[in-house]
Amino acid sequence: MLAYPSERMTFSWARCLISVFCGMCGNVMSGIISDKYSKISNKAYSKICMASSLFGIPFTCVSVLITNNFWVSLFGLGFR
Repeated sequence: MLAYPSERMTFSWARCLISVFCGMCGNVMSGIISDKYSKISNKAYSKICMASSLFGIPFTCVSVLITNNFWVSLFGLGFR
């Protein structure tokens, strides 16, 4: 919170809502995709987990490294 001291309350609420809604949607979607592809490969669960982690790396970098735009940082946090 050192990067945006004036946006403390907004960041707190946005982080809470992003964690709840995006986390739930991401887990449900990865479960559906994994169940669909588990019939093809036994390693589908681990491959989906690895792919989602790799896709999350750029968005994590956006949310952490961009310190001059509050909303872009939240966008990166949401898509992480």
